[in-house]
Amino acid sequence: MSNPVLSAQGLSFAFPGHPPIFANVSLHLDAAHYALLGRNGAGKSLILSVLAGVRAPLMGKVERHKAVCWLPQLAADVPSGITVAQYLEIDKVVAALERLDAGQGSAGDVETVGEQWLLRESLTKRFVEFSLPTDCLQRHLTTLSGGQRSRLALLRLAPSANSFLLLDEPSNHLDQASRRWLRDWLFAHPGGSLCITHDQDLLRQYQHIFELRGGSLFSYGGGLTDYEAQRENEIASAQAELKHARLTMRKEQDQCQREKERQARRSSQGSARAAQGGIPKILLGAMKARSEGTTGKIHDKHRDALLHEQERASNAAARLERIDPMDFSLTKPSIRSGTVAQLTGVFLPYVQNKAIRMQIRAGQRWRIFGPNGSGKSLLLRVLAGKLKPVVGQCQLKGHIALLDQHLSLLDNERSALENFQSLNSGWAEQSYRDKLAQIRLRREKALLPVASLSGGERLKVALAILTMGPQAADLLLLDEPDNHLDLESQNLLADTLRAFAGTIVMVTHSDTLAETIGFDEVFSLDRAEAPP
Repeated sequence: MSNPVLSAQGLSFAFPGHPPIFANVSLHLDAAHYALLGRNGAGKSLILSVLAGVRAPLMGKVERHKAVCWLPQLAADVPSGITVAQYLEIDKVVAALERLDAGQGSAGDVETVGEQWLLRESLTKRFVEFSLPTDCLQRHLTTLSGGQRSRLALLRLAPSANSFLLLDEPSNHLDQASRRWLRDWLFAHPGGSLCITHDQDLLRQYQHIFELRGGSLFSYGGGLTDYEAQRENEIASAQAELKHARLTMRKEQDQCQREKERQARRSSQGSARAAQGGIPKILLGAMKARSEGTTGKIHDKHRDALLHEQERASNAAARLERIDPMDFSLTKPSIRSGTVAQLTGVFLPYVQNKAIRMQIRAGQRWRIFGPNGSGKSLLLRVLAGKLKPVVGQCQLKGHIALLDQHLSLLDNERSALENFQSLNSGWAEQSYRDKLAQIRLRREKALLPVASLSGGERLKVALAILTMGPQAADLLLLDEPDNHLDLESQNLLADTLRAFAGTIVMVTHSDTLAETIGFDEVFSLDRAEAPP
């Protein structure tokens, strides 16, 4: 690669008082498209923020030869009290244009508009390009779906054709049609990109994949299938190397011990002869010195061999990512039969939908399906009792828990342990620590502010609170729970929810996840109807 558009050399990053999250990372990217993989908490988002210049590395340097546009992981989690125009930072220009159109403008308004007289017209075209409502400028962001907010965040980047994109989970919250749109939009961008994603359909489009593992960056060419094959071969090779090094160390230690014992017997025999008075003192001293020298040589020889094998073992272990067992040991809900939720003639606010009629029985699994903006998240909020319908009745029973797209039940300033204790109380502290350890949040990590955890780790904390504590939800409402999760955690989520004894109503755009869980009912929100 002769002319990289973005390059980094020897990057390391660590939070104060903690060991490095990644170290000595180097990469050189041209105007092509790259994917970045890694387990939740591996440091993927951090490395993107360093490449974007948002964070400073502990060591190393980044060179940006073209403009860089960065989309953070939580870009769709925007302030709730602002409008789309305020989010795009054009609200003053839009307000001035409206006053001028109404004949109430001033010279200050003309100055505010400047050369942007066609701003609204150009934005309308951009809204169409990004599949957003053309009349959304004055709408509050809370009235947009998670997928619409994700597309709005992409629009806000306003990348030039020449810019290099750094995208952190851009397909989160997007429905299947929007994910196809994202794929086409992204790969049509000529400036190149580096994208964190665990969306398997999107991953299949890439021909070059990086993986952040164990604090080091590994590079793979040839696409997702080749990556998986290379990764398996690499793991098998490292495991064999580690096994051989450990076996050799044991043999070396055993041989060293045998030689020491043999030398000790010889020394003992010499001492016995000396005690009988058959050896002159001068010769006895020489024998003792020779024995000590031999013992020292034995120690040195085996020490060097052991150090060599320990280095081999360390290098092999570094190529393997430490895999701690992870398990969601679920609490059983209290309601096992009967109806837990019933909706009759319900119309949702902010959207047009058909009259909703649902009878959800204990133990059932419901999948809520529909395009972005159709009201899926709104329906979950109605079922949670957090939002009143425009028309209709909603009868609810038992303990109902909502896990929304933005994990708003968590207090980001408090630790995982503090959140767990306050939101599902009733146990001693060690019991909560044990549960968090099962999802790989051990010791000091359980005490860090939730805001410092990765998106996948935050999601696991929220799931643990709702399903693993003293009280489990009778009705669990999940809004795209597979967002932010790495590939292993996606499989774990599916297995966990399949084993959950309670009732589940879930919004998901993943057919793979849906097939694994096995839904009893699929409820579609893709048709519109005016309320009476």
